[in-house]
Amino acid sequence: MGSDSYFIVVEGMDGSGKTGITRQLRSVLSQTQGDNVALTFEPHDPSAAGLYIRNALTKRIKATPLALALAFALNRADHNTHVIDPFLASKHPRIIICDRYTLSSLVYQSTEGLTMEDVYHLNQWARRPDLTIFLNVSPHNCYERMRNRPQDKELFEKNLQQRAKKYQDGIQLLQDKGETVVEVDANPAFPEVLASVLDTVQVHAPAWLKIQPPLFVDDFAPAGSELPLLTNDALTAWAQSLTADAIETLSYADVNQLFKAYVIAHGFVWGDKLTWTDTHAYELRYELPLGIQQTGIALILDSSQQADLVTKSIQGLLDKASDKDTMLNLSDFMLVLDNGRFEPLLRFGREGSSGRKISPQVQIITRDTLTKWIAES
Repeated sequence: MGSDSYFIVVEGMDGSGKTGITRQLRSVLSQTQGDNVALTFEPHDPSAAGLYIRNALTKRIKATPLALALAFALNRADHNTHVIDPFLASKHPRIIICDRYTLSSLVYQSTEGLTMEDVYHLNQWARRPDLTIFLNVSPHNCYERMRNRPQDKELFEKNLQQRAKKYQDGIQLLQDKGETVVEVDANPAFPEVLASVLDTVQVHAPAWLKIQPPLFVDDFAPAGSELPLLTNDALTAWAQSLTADAIETLSYADVNQLFKAYVIAHGFVWGDKLTWTDTHAYELRYELPLGIQQTGIALILDSSQQADLVTKSIQGLLDKASDKDTMLNLSDFMLVLDNGRFEPLLRFGREGSSGRKISPQVQIITRDTLTKWIAES
């Protein structure tokens, strides 16, 4: 590891606001550290056992407590090896922020037959965070926040009163092991919580880390349900007028339009919005040589979503299809826009693979993808 690396973990119950806090924390630290700040998450879908865990959490498969604990430990080990460790192993000061880590395993994988000590032992080889921030929110507020979520509830989003007690036990265990875990009151409004998190990071930060508090807090509100109708010529002309530097400042709505321009420029025919799903999904067509036509889906993630929800969104499409024939007719490929202002460390392929894909048919498009496209156009 680089001697100047700094590993921050943000933990909390479902509905505590981790996704918004980690994204905004990444945004703030990037103001002084630039590209030396990265955001990642657990369970890490691209790493070993990631899709198995996601299927278990969304109740598509049944997993025993021991199998799930072992899967999380394997996922964390692979996540460390291919994402966290390489990023922090630099001569320059670097920071990585992780949404969930070992504390979540202690809370969610421990059962009557598998103690927290057992779970800790399974994860004892994982890198220790320099700072773990626990967003402490009342179960009532968690339930209220989750009520507004469009996604289906996962396996663990239940019994929050008991879950809160287990978090306290897990925090005590980690503190007894010598780890730095700090609780932040996350019941107030988002800007106040963010200010408390930034104060906590600054108190425990290495000397080289300087934090510039934001004048304004980014709004990670969901994007609109429909893309405004623009002609292909108008989209193309607008895209050609942009510079690569301008992509970073585009609104979420404009990035959605640029994604559509990107898709059309690469030979796809953009079709109608799919009526049988409330996700932002559109039919795509692509003509191969000899007149062979393929059909697929363009999926736009909400601006509040993070890369770990790519898999869940795709699963949601499969679940909501009116019939199997519908999905078969749209199953040749899928292009997914991860419309986050900052790209997390998403690695669905290893070195030497042909790109950032979940499968040969699914490709993730980000602001970085669009910036490179504009720069090369």
